Amino acid sequence: MATTTKLTSIRLDEEVLQKIEEFVKVHRYWNRSQVINNILASVLSNFNPDEVYDIVRTYLYRGYEVDCHYKITEYRKKEGGKNNG
Repeated sequence: MATTTKLTSIRLDEEVLQKIEEFVKVHRYWNRSQVINNILASVLSNFNPDEVYDIVRTYLYRGYEVDCHYKITEYRKKEGGKNNG
């Protein structure tokens, strides 16, 4: 099934854009839009709302350590379910 995408415009911090550019240089089979979309889709599909809230407000806690773990396992998702949300 083909995925429908929609063109949108966002503002990114220069350092975030630089990190994406560095990633795309190493992984040439993905473009910037695919990388940004895949990161957002993974976060919004695999983290619960409280975890997403913490991710969004991380800028308020720049001096704090972050406890974060993300790993693709060998286990398949249950039909229609999310992993962690």
